[in-house]
Amino acid sequence: MVQNPGSAFLFLLFLPLFWSIGRSLVVGKRLFRSFRDGASPRSLYDVFLIKWFFSSFFLILFLLFTILALMGFTGTGIDSEQFPEKKDVVFAVDLSRSMLASDVVPSRLERTKVLIRTVLDNSSGNRYGLVVFTDLGLVMVPVTEDVQSLVSAVDALSPDLLSSAGTNIAAGISAAGQAFPEGERRQRLIVVFSDGEEHSGDPKEITASLRRDHHITTSVIALGSADGAAVPAADGGVMQDEEGNPVRSKVNTILLQSVAAAGEGSFLDGGDADALKQLRKLLGYKPDSGVRLTRDTLYRPFLALALLFLLLHVLVRMVPWRKK
Repeated sequence: MVQNPGSAFLFLLFLPLFWSIGRSLVVGKRLFRSFRDGASPRSLYDVFLIKWFFSSFFLILFLLFTILALMGFTGTGIDSEQFPEKKDVVFAVDLSRSMLASDVVPSRLERTKVLIRTVLDNSSGNRYGLVVFTDLGLVMVPVTEDVQSLVSAVDALSPDLLSSAGTNIAAGISAAGQAFPEGERRQRLIVVFSDGEEHSGDPKEITASLRRDHHITTSVIALGSADGAAVPAADGGVMQDEEGNPVRSKVNTILLQSVAAAGEGSFLDGGDADALKQLRKLLGYKPDSGVRLTRDTLYRPFLALALLFLLLHVLVRMVPWRKK
């Protein structure tokens, strides 16, 4: 398997390399035709041909194995990487007005607060952060060990915190990916709380990218029901559409499940009676959680050979071969 197939275009570098090698041979021949002194032109010309051949040969091999190293061939074996069992967890909470719907008692947003606060009461050594989103994502609390500050931020959650309307789950997940500290070897998990009423963005793409490039897992807690409920308005009534009918919000289970699948995480129903138990299990220790399995790469032997042939090329060019 090749991890970087685009590097194959570097083989085009052989064209100017072969031209340069051929030109050096032609120039050398011209030089020896004009040779005029007491030494034997034939013996020196033989030395020139030998050095030209081997220096060119080693240079070609250097470029070949350099390109092979860059292409990232993978072997059939598996490497295991040990890393700490504790997690860095970022909660990404949807603050669109549909989260005020009461098809989850007392409301989708209040249910979210209860779940997060209860988990934080027994943090089990994990570190937590908080991101909120509507059409934009905002990091409220970067990943921290200060649980109390996070609890205070959770208590203050309200759609009034963000002035932008709409829902962009992708923006929330993107902001959550930036809330983790850099350079620390800990498991990283994003937990999204949303009803899935997506208005813009592609949450599956950013979720898959975070998993593939940064080893960040994304799980989703779905809030809402298939029957849905009316969405409360800021004036105390209910939101209405252009025809004056009450706006009814339903959970988008299919979208939320696809986001969890893209992030290689779990999907939970936040309204389920066992939701808290399942969330605690999600954030807790797993027997194999201290090991990450990765396909072993073969760039090291290719790179070592490339450096060897470069050294031989330089030695052939530098060491004078003189007949004693």
